[in-house]
Amino acid sequence: MKRNTSRMLIILCAILVSAAVVVLMVKPWRPEALALPPVNSLEDPGPVVAMPESPLPVITAPTATPPAVEPAAEPVQPHSAQANVETNELVARGLAASAGGRHIQARTLLSEAFFAGGLSPEQEAKIVPEMERLFNETILSPRIFDGDEYVEQCIPMPGQTLAGSRGIVESKCLYVPANFIVMVNRMGSGQNMQAGKSIKLVKGPFVARVYKSRLAMDLYLQPEGRPPLFARRLPVGLGKDGATPSGRWRLIAGGKTERKPWTPTAGSNLPPAPIPWGHPDYALGFKGMWIGLAGLDADNQHITDFGIHSTSDQDSIGGETSLGCVRMKDADIELVFNMLYDGRGVFSVVEVVD
Repeated sequence: MKRNTSRMLIILCAILVSAAVVVLMVKPWRPEALALPPVNSLEDPGPVVAMPESPLPVITAPTATPPAVEPAAEPVQPHSAQANVETNELVARGLAASAGGRHIQARTLLSEAFFAGGLSPEQEAKIVPEMERLFNETILSPRIFDGDEYVEQCIPMPGQTLAGSRGIVESKCLYVPANFIVMVNRMGSGQNMQAGKSIKLVKGPFVARVYKSRLAMDLYLQPEGRPPLFARRLPVGLGKDGATPSGRWRLIAGGKTERKPWTPTAGSNLPPAPIPWGHPDYALGFKGMWIGLAGLDADNQHITDFGIHSTSDQDSIGGETSLGCVRMKDADIELVFNMLYDGRGVFSVVEVVD
């Protein structure tokens, strides 16, 4: 009996040893597998590293008094011969690009030369008409040229309008009047815009500078973040004996009116009662357009009833005969009326300089 028990124990031990060998052959034993995790490993995962958030644009709510857009900087006369050389090179390259049909390049180079200053009277007389022609072809036409950052294409949706608080002009923050987009696209009226039919949008606003010495107004297209683009030079009539006030002005909200009644001034020999458009004594011309301006400087904020308007005395354009306002020809005032913006958020600026 004892022999049988011993024999069974020996056999059992042999079986256990054989099993252990098999296990070690299949999966070798590793001492580190027995290491226990720290006691606090589950409760304390360690410091949390915050992932950086994607940068988002900062959107500011409109202020109670919408800001005016500053006009293009006064052209600075170069102080060195090298500056004149660079300006001459810009003019030459711009004219060559224009002759070669490279409209956007030519427009950029000539505007850069113009605003750099240092142009001779002969150069300015040559490039101003060329810049106006390029502006007409690239901005005032329905065509969109490749690489033009001042315009964009838009396909209106059904029910979408051009004007109004929810119209394309306001929703796109173009800062130009809706009538300017109508004029660019040859639509005749904003009512003629068709859903699904592409239109050209222009990014504004426009700013103006009136030169007393030249009796002229320059208009520039100046969207935020882009250099000013020369648009037009127009003749004006100004106040006699220097009566036109200088400084910076902004368009008054809702200050653009058509067929505005005219109240005779003290020197007109007419009763000081409003005269309606169409009356023989009406002085604001066939268009009857008025663009009201408010002063932005400390010394012109008190001035009222100052503005830009059409006139029935077309011969006064190019002279100094008014009581202070800026007079324009009918065709010119209509263009300016459709360029300068008095809408939401931004106002066009008019600067009057010597």
